[in-house]
Amino acid sequence: MWNSQEKEAFLKTLEGSVPYLTEEKKGRLLTYAAYVVEQNEMINLTAITKPEEFAIKHIIDSLMVLEHVDLAGKTVIDVGTGAGMPGLKVLGGEISEIASYDLPQGMGSRSLIMVKKVAQTPKTYPRKAGTPNKTPL
Repeated sequence: MWNSQEKEAFLKTLEGSVPYLTEEKKGRLLTYAAYVVEQNEMINLTAITKPEEFAIKHIIDSLMVLEHVDLAGKTVIDVGTGAGMPGLKVLGGEISEIASYDLPQGMGSRSLIMVKKVAQTPKTYPRKAGTPNKTPL
């Protein structure tokens, strides 16, 4: 659980990078972050638990997308596929835009890849969750 100094560090980091957040939203994000860190002590949810790093890599990283893409009126999903690009064509998608940006305080760079759905997904995808293709040992 974060102490008052750690909570203040989290809020200060948010304010420095996303100053447009209202006090209410910052409070909600703090409650969420503190809850994740608290639960992390029982269930390993994340290795990122320091307030400044949590703010940047979990919150600001997500919010920075809004500075690069107009999502108004669009349906979006973060699929987090990593290197799953070869599957895009098979699943009926094509890359429509790529935006790159840097996280604050030298915490890395990101690329946002927008995929436009252009064709029906074949009925064989996605396969039934939890069903392995091969019989395990």
